[in-house]
Amino acid sequence: MPALEITTKIGCKNLCDYCPQDKIVKAYSGKRLMSFEDFVAIMKNVPKNVRIDFSGFSEAFLNSESSRMMRHAIEEGYRVNLYTTFVGFNENDIKALNGLKFSEVVSHKFDSKNFNQEEFDKQTKLFEDNIQKVDRTAIVDGDGVNTMKVSRGGSVFFVHRKIGAFHCYLCGKEFHNNVVLPNGDAYICCMDYGLEHKIGNLFETNFNELNRQSLVDLSNQENSDIVCRKCEWFVND
Repeated sequence: MPALEITTKIGCKNLCDYCPQDKIVKAYSGKRLMSFEDFVAIMKNVPKNVRIDFSGFSEAFLNSESSRMMRHAIEEGYRVNLYTTFVGFNENDIKALNGLKFSEVVSHKFDSKNFNQEEFDKQTKLFEDNIQKVDRTAIVDGDGVNTMKVSRGGSVFFVHRKIGAFHCYLCGKEFHNNVVLPNGDAYICCMDYGLEHKIGNLFETNFNELNRQSLVDLSNQENSDIVCRKCEWFVND
């Protein structure tokens, strides 16, 4: 199913090892926080068959209005997934999310000098006790610590560049799993931390009319310059 990842904030204090925050902060221009009003305006251009993922390029709860956005999306009839470290989650979020049900919630610890196991356990329990049980099927390494073994299109660690026509393992040939930023700009996906592949702006354009043809064209060129060529989800046709 098509999906849209919501980036509620630019610049995440978690500084997870698998999220090159310096790269996106440098590449981005515009408002750093998505307001509730902005989110509502964006959603007017997003059909109801599109899954809404609160994840993107930062922890959603670092924006104090994110829980209002989640409530709005769920009440409007969207399928809503939450991927979170619970950093920033508090009593105000409990009030805003009371009585709601997410389609899926995935919690993950983060590899970072800022990670605090005690605080993570406290926040997770706060969510579980007041909202719903957390899906514990997040990515886990051999040491039992949740982590993300992804290079973010070669931005985190070196990945050999791939050639040939291809499609995405996650979103096929349609490239319909996209990400939106606080200024409304939409990009290929959450691997594009350098913001190289803008496909439109959701303040101005319907989700179904974003310029994915530019991505399809690049995927069909044998040696094009597209972030997917250094991505783990690259699949040769």
